[in-house]
Formats: sequence, C-alpha cells, structure tokens
Amino acid sequence: MARLATLIAATVLAGATALPALAQQPVISVPGVAPAAPAPAGPIAPSIPDIYAAPAAAQMLTATTPDATSLGAQVVNLLTQVCVPLVRNGAGDMKAIAKQVGLKMYRGAWTMKLDKITQVQVTPPSLANPNVCRMQVNHAPDVRDDLINGMAYWASTQTPQLKQLSNGYYTDSGANRVFSWSWYADTPTEQTGLAYSETKINGQPAGKGFDIGNLQYSITKK
Repeated sequence: MARLATLIAATVLAGATALPALAQQPVISVPGVAPAAPAPAGPIAPSIPDIYAAPAAAQMLTATTPDATSLGAQVVNLLTQVCVPLVRNGAGDMKAIAKQVGLKMYRGAWTMKLDKITQVQVTPPSLANPNVCRMQVNHAPDVRDDLINGMAYWASTQTPQLKQLSNGYYTDSGANRVFSWSWYADTPTEQTGLAYSETKINGQPAGKGFDIGNLQYSITKK
C-alpha cells in the first residue's frame, strides 16, 4: 500500500509539473493610446476601513485635567451628579437632584444655563429606557475641544476605566456631517458606555451660531 501511495503521489506531481504554463498575451501598441496596465497577480484585497476598529495610537485623545470652570468640567460634573446615580440606581428623585445641582425646568426640560449661548439640558432615564441618561449641550464652536477633553479625562478616571472607541469619527448624509466620540467599559457584570455627537450642516453649526451636542450615558447589566 505504501508503494502504491508513493506511485500515485509521483504520478500526480509529474502531471502537475507537466502542465504547460499559460502564455502571456503580447501587448498591442496603438499609436496615441497608452497600453493598459497589466492586471496584478494574486488576489486583490478590498480597501475598506473597519469603522468599528479602535483608533490608532496617533488618533487617541491624550486628555489633560480640565480647568474647574471649563465647559468640559461642568458637563462631566452634571454627568457624575445626575446621570450616573440615576442610571446606576435604576431610579431616583429627579426633582431633588435637580434642586441640588441647579437644574431648572425650562420649556419642558431640566436645564442649566451657563451663559447667553451655553446651556445643558438633561433627559433622565425613562420607563422605556431605564438604563440611559441623555444630555444636550449647546455651546460656542470654539470650546468643543475643551468639552471633548473633559469627557475623555472623566472616562480615563473611572473604575473600570472607559476605553476610547471613536475619536471624531464622522458620517455624511447629504448636507449633514455627524461627528462622534465614544468610550466604553466591559466587565463580567455590565457594560458602560459614554457617547457624544455633533452635527454640522454644510459645515456650519446646527444651531444659530452654536453647536448642538448630544451626550448619552448608559449601563447595561448582563
């Protein structure tokens, strides 16, 4: 049997090496027309970026301690004092928390006005979304980096630390371009997420002279 197997292998190998190579077709030269580039050998890998891949090291945010009076610090203070306990505990007295931190009901939303332009609106968890707290941040365009730095610093100081998932990733839909930043932590018992996004319309802020940011904080139990 071993001798038969050896003979079969030798025959197959001989047949494979005996196959004639395909002749390369000559390139026909046409005056005034550049010849087509030869087709590349081997498989062609599509160049499609993985939008869910973690950012490269050069794209990661290096957060610094925000100034206590900065917009980034004020937003993450509200995040810590309002959204985190409401989502973590699954319920809470929003009126009591709002009074404690200085949020006031304005046009149907819990709002904190920081100046003529800047304001933060908090949407607490609901029966439909008990594990999600949202904040809308209206701000001058020139303080966006400060705001992002505050969130990135906050994410880096949590236990467990929230790792950066996206940094300024954007998608286009007609005249709208949506930028997003996100961080997450995954433990055996729960997943924690922090996401922030802004929309530019034809390259301009979505508000009348101010950007409109949307922050979402969530905890999902496993």
